[in-house]
Amino acid sequence: MSALEWEALPGDDASGLVTERARVLGGWLVRTYAPEVFSRAGAVGLTFVPDTHAAWDIAQD
Repeated sequence: MSALEWEALPGDDASGLVTERARVLGGWLVRTYAPEVFSRAGAVGLTFVPDTHAAWDIAQD
Protein backbone atom coordinates (compact mmCIF):
# COMPACT_ATOMS: atom_id res chain seq x y z
CA MET A 1 0.00 0.00 0.00
CA SER A 2 1.39 3.42 -0.91
CA ALA A 3 1.14 6.55 1.22
CA LEU A 4 -1.22 9.36 0.27
CA GLU A 5 0.37 12.27 -1.54
CA TRP A 6 -1.05 15.47 -0.02
CA GLU A 7 -1.09 18.63 -2.16
CA ALA A 8 -1.55 22.07 -0.57
CA LEU A 9 -4.59 24.08 -1.68
CA PRO A 10 -4.63 27.87 -1.81
CA GLY A 11 -6.23 29.42 1.24
CA ASP A 12 -6.52 32.34 3.58
CA ASP A 13 -3.07 32.68 5.16
CA ALA A 14 -4.51 34.89 7.92
CA SER A 15 -6.57 32.00 9.30
CA GLY A 16 -3.51 29.90 10.11
CA LEU A 17 -5.24 26.82 8.68
CA VAL A 18 -3.74 24.49 6.10
CA THR A 19 -5.96 22.71 3.54
CA GLU A 20 -4.63 19.85 1.43
CA ARG A 21 -6.03 17.23 -0.92
CA ALA A 22 -5.00 13.68 -1.86
CA ARG A 23 -6.23 11.78 -4.92
CA VAL A 24 -8.00 8.52 -4.02
CA LEU A 25 -10.16 6.07 -5.94
CA GLY A 26 -13.29 7.94 -7.05
CA GLY A 27 -12.33 11.42 -5.87
CA TRP A 28 -10.31 13.32 -3.30
CA LEU A 29 -9.68 13.32 0.43
CA VAL A 30 -9.53 16.90 1.69
CA ARG A 31 -8.14 17.76 5.11
CA THR A 32 -7.92 21.05 6.99
CA TYR A 33 -5.89 21.58 10.13
CA ALA A 34 -4.05 24.13 12.22
CA PRO A 35 -0.38 23.06 12.16
CA GLU A 36 0.34 23.97 15.79
CA VAL A 37 -2.67 21.95 17.01
CA PHE A 38 -2.22 19.06 14.56
CA SER A 39 1.31 18.33 15.77
CA ARG A 40 0.17 18.11 19.43
CA ALA A 41 -3.32 16.65 19.38
CA GLY A 42 -3.93 15.29 15.88
CA ALA A 43 -6.91 17.63 15.34
CA VAL A 44 -7.94 17.54 11.70
CA GLY A 45 -11.09 17.89 9.60
CA LEU A 46 -11.37 15.33 6.79
CA THR A 47 -13.92 14.86 4.02
CA PHE A 48 -14.31 12.97 0.74
CA VAL A 49 -15.11 14.90 -2.45
CA PRO A 50 -16.42 12.67 -5.29
CA ASP A 51 -14.69 13.33 -8.63
CA THR A 52 -14.69 10.23 -10.82
CA HIS A 53 -13.13 12.08 -13.77
CA ALA A 54 -10.33 13.83 -11.81
CA ALA A 55 -11.63 17.16 -13.09
CA TRP A 56 -10.78 19.29 -10.02
CA ASP A 57 -8.06 21.62 -11.28
CA ILE A 58 -6.86 23.96 -8.52
CA ALA A 59 -5.14 26.20 -11.10
CA GLN A 60 -8.62 27.31 -12.24
CA ASP A 61 -10.09 27.82 -8.73
